Amino acid sequence: IKPVIDDRMYVVCWQGNKTFADALSQAAQLSERHLSNPAWYQFLFVDGNGLTCQHGPMLNDFLKQTTNSRWANYGTFYGATRYSFAALTDAGDFGRDKIRIDVQYLYLPMAQLCLIQRASVLHFSERISGVSVLTGSDFEQQSEEISNLYLLYIRFINRLYFREVTPQEQGIELYELMQRIMRIRQEVKDVHNEMSELNQFAELERQRTIADEQTQLSQIATIFLPATLLASVLGWLSDKPLFKFGSYKREAEIYQWEVDWSVFFMFTFFTTILGGIFWKARPLTQWLVRRLFPKTKA
Repeated sequence: IKPVIDDRMYVVCWQGNKTFADALSQAAQLSERHLSNPAWYQFLFVDGNGLTCQHGPMLNDFLKQTTNSRWANYGTFYGATRYSFAALTDAGDFGRDKIRIDVQYLYLPMAQLCLIQRASVLHFSERISGVSVLTGSDFEQQSEEISNLYLLYIRFINRLYFREVTPQEQGIELYELMQRIMRIRQEVKDVHNEMSELNQFAELERQRTIADEQTQLSQIATIFLPATLLASVLGWLSDKPLFKFGSYKREAEIYQWEVDWSVFFMFTFFTTILGGIFWKARPLTQWLVRRLFPKTKA
């Protein structure tokens, strides 16, 4: 077992702080100044020892990407990063009894699901990069590995990768925010393309191997075709009274030379054809000799 993502702890937090919430709410009503608030950035990005972003425009961009301000006028703010999810409300009953419970039983499982999806995608990407498609004796084993990896990917898509996990409007927005911040959909799309290309390549390599085997079998059958044809013709002639080899000597002398010359011409004809085929198929002949007689030089 080894970690797929970094070992930084993922933080899910709800804070009931009326002073902080009111300050952000007032800033939000003044041209969205809450999106440039260093305290909100430090709370959301879990910067315990000071800001980790010391550039105003960049800090503003980060907060725009990670903050959900739907309930800003009510003093309720949500935010999500790659390693945190935070909710800020006042200390009233609604924040403590409703928002806190939603964070604990709805948004926390959503964050866990997104972490599992991100880890799974990174794992598939690592597995794909480690697969090297080989030919020859190693291809069958490698092809099986690719098939198993593709099967695991299909199970991941069907059982873990959900486009929507709740009918709650706020939950849909926050789930999409987590997915976008962790770049899960883009990563899944990239892994899907890589997996499809890898699977197509393995299928093409498998078809090429089958075609090569069929070609070799066809060449072997072509080599033995003249001998088979010769045996068939001789078997057919042996049933004729004129060419019956066991009794033609008892026939008239005029028929004897016809039998001899017929056999001679057929033997010469098929021997010439067979020799030409062997000459054209010398590489295949050498391969057959090496297969049948490993210690014999072709």
